[in-house]
Amino acid sequence: MKNINKPIWIHQGAPLNCLVFVWRLMLGLFLIRTLLPVTQLAELPVEWLSPVFPWTLIPFPAFSAFIQSSSALICYQIAVAGVLFFGFLINPARNLGVVIVVMACISHSALIRSYTYMNHAEVGLLLCMVTFALNVVIRRVSGETQEDAGSILFSITAVFLFGYSIMGAHRLSGPNGLSLFTRPYFDVWLIDRSLLPGVIFQNSFGIHLAQIPSLTPLLRLGFFASTILELLAPLALFSTAFRRLFVLCMIPMHIGIMLLMNIFFFENIGLMLLLVNMGKPEVSKCIILFDGVCNFCGTFVRWVIPKDPDGLCLFAASESDSGRELIAKYGLTTEAIDSSIHVIVGDKVYTRSTAVLAILSRLKLPWRLFQAGEIVPLFIRDWLYRRFSANRYQWFGKADSCYLPAPEERQRFI
Repeated sequence: MKNINKPIWIHQGAPLNCLVFVWRLMLGLFLIRTLLPVTQLAELPVEWLSPVFPWTLIPFPAFSAFIQSSSALICYQIAVAGVLFFGFLINPARNLGVVIVVMACISHSALIRSYTYMNHAEVGLLLCMVTFALNVVIRRVSGETQEDAGSILFSITAVFLFGYSIMGAHRLSGPNGLSLFTRPYFDVWLIDRSLLPGVIFQNSFGIHLAQIPSLTPLLRLGFFASTILELLAPLALFSTAFRRLFVLCMIPMHIGIMLLMNIFFFENIGLMLLLVNMGKPEVSKCIILFDGVCNFCGTFVRWVIPKDPDGLCLFAASESDSGRELIAKYGLTTEAIDSSIHVIVGDKVYTRSTAVLAILSRLKLPWRLFQAGEIVPLFIRDWLYRRFSANRYQWFGKADSCYLPAPEERQRFI
C-alpha cells in the first residue's frame, strides 16, 4: 500500500489521545504480570533472599518478615492491583499520578526479583513506562501545551527498540560470541534453557528438537538472523518496510522462545503495537466506490462515517450516476466492481484488502491501528478478502434497491 502514508518518522503528529492508549496498553501488560501469585515467595528459603532497590531501603529483618508472610503478600498484591486500576482511570497526558503508578510497578517487579533474576522482557516494559513518566513530568514542569504526542511516543518506541539492539549486541559479544550459533554450544544452550522452569509455561520441546540433526541447523540460522534484526531494530523508527519485517520476524521468534526455552515475552509481543504508526500523516481525501445493494457494504459505510470526523472518506455507490462515471473514468470492469470495494486516491485505485487498509488509515484512533494488517502478506490478505466477498450476499443478504444515505450522510456522497 504505497503512497498512502508518508511520515518522516514513526508517530509524527500523533494526537494526545494516543497517550491514553499506550499508557493503558502498558498497564494491561503489567497487570497480567501481577496476576501471578506472589504468595509463593513466602515458601522460599530466606537464605535465597537478596533485596533489590527500592526494597533495600527497608531493614532486612523487616523485609524478610514481610516477604515470608502470605497474608502480607496478598494485601500487597491487592494494593498493587488497586494502584494499577487507578492508573487506568487517570488522564496520563499531564497527570503526575503516572509517576506513582510506575513506582508501584517498579516496586512489584523488584519484590519478585529479590528471589531471582529479572528477565529482560520485563525490563523493556518497565523502561517504556519510566520513559512515559519522565515525559509527563517534563511536560508538567515545563508547562508544555502542545497537542502533539509524537515526540513522547517516539521516545518510548525508541527505548523499546534500543532494548532489542542491546540484547542482540550482548548476545554477540558474550563469552561464546558467534560460537553460540554453532554446534555444540547452541544445542547445549537450548537444552539448558528447556530444563529451567518457566514462569507461565513448562515445555521440553527444546530438548527434543536439539536431538534432531536436520532441524537444529535451521534453528541456529533463524536465531542468528533474528539476532541481526535485533541489532538493526532502531531502523524501525524511520522505515515502514523494516517495521513490517521486524514485527513479522520477532513475534514468531518470541513464540518459538516460549516453546523452546520456557521464556514467554508476552510484554514484548504486546509492545509491538508501538510499531503501528499512530501519527496523523498528511493524507488526501479518497472516494470509496462500493456495492450499493450489498447489505454488508452499506453497514460498513455507516460504520466508517462517524469514525472519520475529518471527512477524508467520500462515498459513491457503484449503481449510482456518479458511481458509473467513476467506473467509466478509471476503466473498471463489471467483474472487478462485483468482487471488490475500490478506493480512489488521486489517480490511483486500490482494491480488495489494500483498499480496506487505505480506509482504515484515514479513521480516528483506535481504528487507525488496524492498518497494522498491512504486515500480513498481500496474497494472504487478498485471499481472505476474496473468500469473504464471494459469500457476502449469502451471509448478509442483498437489498432490492441502491443504498440511500441518511440526510446527515448526504454531504459525504458524491
